[in-house]
Amino acid sequence: MKKIFFILIISAACFASVSAQQVIVYPAEDPVFSISFPEDWIVNLDEESISATPSDSSISFNIIALDAADIDSAIAYADLFLSDMFQDLELDDPISEEYNGLNFLSISGSGTDESGTEIYVDVELISDNEGQYFMLFYFGTPDSETAHDQEIQFIDESITKVK
Repeated sequence: MKKIFFILIISAACFASVSAQQVIVYPAEDPVFSISFPEDWIVNLDEESISATPSDSSISFNIIALDAADIDSAIAYADLFLSDMFQDLELDDPISEEYNGLNFLSISGSGTDESGTEIYVDVELISDNEGQYFMLFYFGTPDSETAHDQEIQFIDESITKVK
């Protein structure tokens, strides 16, 4: 019984660490999806993008609307964008999935930033069924990825279609 009680307390503590949230609908003019960030994250929103970081700034989390006619155009944009930001980028095979009413094409990999620091990168091309495309990407060191794993999972799982 003590073991079960201990597990419940630990589970509650972990859940509480990401249960407080900032909910954003995006884009503001004609919302397609909502996304939630932990309350202690610093979130900046403008007409074209969302950017967010945890309080230690070790992860950069970004979403931008793409001017893409189809998924191939969105992939080409993501490839060009990432190759400008990172060197020696090696990406895994893309994974397609649908959840919360949206289509996702997820691509993960690693490379280095301009200072030579190893960086983990995750890109998700998000689309609704009406031809709108968005690029969600976050990056940080492998250690920062591990440190913020629960928060990143919380954010990813919060993305929900609003239309």
